[in-house]
This record gives sequence, structure tokens and C-alpha cells, in this order.
Amino acid sequence: MEFASLVKQAAETLNATIEPSDEGFYLTVPLPPDEEHEGEERSELIFVAHDSEAEILWIADDVGPYIEESVDLPEMLRVVHEANFARVSLSERDEDDVETVIVEARVPVENLSAAFLSQVISEVADVSDAVSLFMYLDEDDVE
Repeated sequence: MEFASLVKQAAETLNATIEPSDEGFYLTVPLPPDEEHEGEERSELIFVAHDSEAEILWIADDVGPYIEESVDLPEMLRVVHEANFARVSLSERDEDDVETVIVEARVPVENLSAAFLSQVISEVADVSDAVSLFMYLDEDDVE
């Protein structure tokens, strides 16, 4: 199945909105309600791109800047440990930039179904949401 069709079907399964970009697609994935955010509609913006050379799809979410003093790293790692596909990495866009915490997954394109892709996208969104809870230990750190 073609990359765009796969992503569109996965977005439909997740009730996500989809926005094409030059590099791939941005999906606004709704998050399930929880007790802490009762009554609030929450979502994560997930990026999906196709690496045609490696024949993989890259699914990612920029969670936020990594500021060592403001991250509960052990708790963050515990969340990611429970994930099947998602992992956390740091990315530095420019030499002067602060490193960014990214939750990402990579899956091979061969035999990839829209149903499986929607599971991976959903996991990246859920892990991103959970990781963001451990990004700021002090309310003053949140802008």
C-alpha cells in the first residue's frame, strides 16, 4: 500500500486530523480522557515520514526541551520501558539549540498495515503524553 494511503487510513482509525507537509504528515491524535484532565480534549501532534532508502516509516513527537534539572529521568525511562515500539531520544537541531526530547518509533514498510501503523502512532502519542509528565519538576520551569 502507498505511504500516503497508509497514513490516511491510520489517521481515520485513530480519529486523528491529518496535515500534509513536504516531509510527510502531521497527525493530531486525540488522547483518551484521564482523571487529571477530566473534561479536557487533549491531543499529541505526531509526525510520520517515509524514508524510502531504508524503507521505514519514522513516527515521532517533539515532547519539549531537555533541561537536566527539570526532568525526572528515572520515571521517564520507566514509562518508555513499558512501550513496545516507542523510544526516547535527544535531538539537537543547531549547535546553539537546546536538546529536544523526542519520542519516536521506526517500522519497516514491507507488509505494513494501516491497523498496525495506527497502533504504533497511538503508542508514540501515549508515551509522549506520559513522558511530558516527567519533563518539569517545578511549575516555574513551564513557560
